[in-house]
Amino acid sequence: MKKRRCFEEAFEVESLESRTVMAAGAVSVQLVSGTWRITGGANADKIVMSLLPTGAIRVQGAANGGGLTKVNNGSYRDIDGTHPVAINMNGGGDDVEMRGISAAQRLRFASTMSISLGDGIDRLYTSYLTVVGSVSINTGTGNGSGGYETVTLVNSDVGAVTYTTSRPQGWQNFNTTATTIRGNLTVTGSIGAMALSMASTTITGSFSANMGGGQGNLTINKNISMTSVTVGGSISVTGGPSRNTFSFGTVVATSITLTGSGDLDQFGLNNCRFNTTRIDGRSGQSDRVWGRGNTFVQAPVLISIERNELRP
Repeated sequence: MKKRRCFEEAFEVESLESRTVMAAGAVSVQLVSGTWRITGGANADKIVMSLLPTGAIRVQGAANGGGLTKVNNGSYRDIDGTHPVAINMNGGGDDVEMRGISAAQRLRFASTMSISLGDGIDRLYTSYLTVVGSVSINTGTGNGSGGYETVTLVNSDVGAVTYTTSRPQGWQNFNTTATTIRGNLTVTGSIGAMALSMASTTITGSFSANMGGGQGNLTINKNISMTSVTVGGSISVTGGPSRNTFSFGTVVATSITLTGSGDLDQFGLNNCRFNTTRIDGRSGQSDRVWGRGNTFVQAPVLISIERNELRP
């Protein structure tokens, strides 16, 4: 009896230790029904996806604050890029990086990709990434915490993109540089602050953004900055309750519709070209439009704008 009790106690200790290791930061990478499913736990996990000389893609755990993230109870798992990818990091404030090597050696996925970062203050960064199909990004609620949650696409070439956030506090940042989106870019914000920044970017379809509302009478900033951006279709942006700042420099699109939702909205257009232009301050106070060097095929339609400073 004594030997059996000692064996059972040893087994219990080993099982608890194994569960503790998994909880310290563990990510599962499995091919399920033809889709690579990458699933995080409730902790702050970090993974880096990189290109191997063989053309395979390595999903490797990395240090993120408290400790090293494990992948399938090891340090990495190699996958191929032919299947769809579904990433669900769950809660905890996660960090996901996807890094190719150069324009000639890109991290390439031949199908679709969905990314759910979950609750917490998360970060997604891509460089030299190609996704042939569409990309869906959801940053979750953030558990009501403040801070800056950031999604950044650099030197990337992806299909249509949908970007959704439900965070009530803090900042949501979505950035693109030297990136091509083959299709529409659709952004859905929440009651928290939001900043969209795009530079040297091409969107072959249309760009639409509903920046979300606010919290009671609080001023919630909603900012857009687009520089050297070509949009194949239309641009349609609806801001938050007040103090929206929309800035467009060297932007080309078939049409642009900008809608503020309160007081002190700022709309800047410089060196842009649009067939039709509609800017609506939504009966707010002290709304302003300014800019120079634009080409408007049809005269701009300005509604509820107190200060019109558009110049040739």
